Amino acid sequence: MTRRSAAPGVHILGIGSLGKFFAHSLRASHPDLPIALLYHRPNFPTQFIEAENSIQVRTPPTAVSQLGGFSIESVHDKVLSQSAIKNLIVATKTLTTAVAVTSIASRLDKDSTLLFVQNGMGTIDEVTDQIFPEQSQRPKFMAGIVNHGLYSTSPFSVVHAGIADMTFAAVSSSSLASKDELGILPALLLNSSTLNATFAEPGQLLEIQLRKLTVNAVINPLTIIFDCRNGELFQRPVLRTLLVSLVKEISSIIIKLLQARGSMDEKSIKAFNEKVLLEVVDTIGAKTASNISSMRQDYLAGRPTEIDYINGFLVRQAQAFGVEASINEKIVALVKSKTNVLDEEVASTFELYSKVQHV
Repeated sequence: MTRRSAAPGVHILGIGSLGKFFAHSLRASHPDLPIALLYHRPNFPTQFIEAENSIQVRTPPTAVSQLGGFSIESVHDKVLSQSAIKNLIVATKTLTTAVAVTSIASRLDKDSTLLFVQNGMGTIDEVTDQIFPEQSQRPKFMAGIVNHGLYSTSPFSVVHAGIADMTFAAVSSSSLASKDELGILPALLLNSSTLNATFAEPGQLLEIQLRKLTVNAVINPLTIIFDCRNGELFQRPVLRTLLVSLVKEISSIIIKLLQARGSMDEKSIKAFNEKVLLEVVDTIGAKTASNISSMRQDYLAGRPTEIDYINGFLVRQAQAFGVEASINEKIVALVKSKTNVLDEEVASTFELYSKVQHV
């Protein structure tokens, strides 16, 4: 099949808070770079016109930046379906990623580079298995962890509430490549002062991903189950045993995962020891005490949660390695059934009678 050559620009799939932030950040650093926003909603073009074909980023307390120069492309456009995409940032929710990438799969091949920036884990495995099973035709994949605090205020505006950084790396499910073999996308990201990006080794990124996964697997679902803001989880004494037991279970799963991937050494053993992980969770819990977790925001708004790619991912890994995951299994079931738990029901619900009482 003959395909037209691709322009050396960037396409962005998923125009939520992350997608808008990446588009705006790349435009600020690269004024002439072709940047295309991929959309599926019928009203997207109208909303974009109403936003003056631009994206606004507000950085408290007073900084506001509104930039344009973006094109928009429908994922259903049959004319564009044979136009190759060379550089793609995938910023969709985890539970819609495989479907979203499928909609533009005809535009992707071994010469494409994809960056996945999402909460949770497991989406790249899904995309690999379902869309690109043949390695010879598989795009080059990168994964990124974004620590910036962001939230949307309208379809084309986002608040940059927490200035931080991001880390990204090539991942082994594609043809593992060096930075030079990944095309122009790594350099574009690294040259954006707003993104404040670092290119890491795959093993380094995996450890960062697993630490973030641990925090998300504790704070996000428990704020739904106990109907509270982040900080309350750490202020209610009755929940301490649950937190400790959950982190211990996660630690065991992660260590087995690292062993299976050949990434286990003395440094990793220490980094994912249950006591160290608990300190990480406690620290983030204190820093975000007044926040409503992203999963609870989705839950309260009636949107599907990403539980299958956070605690669900841990359950699947535990099953593969024969490791205990009863607390994570219970958490997934409670979130999916929209069941709240009272403080006096904690021990019986999670069967904590025989578990560790303190660290």
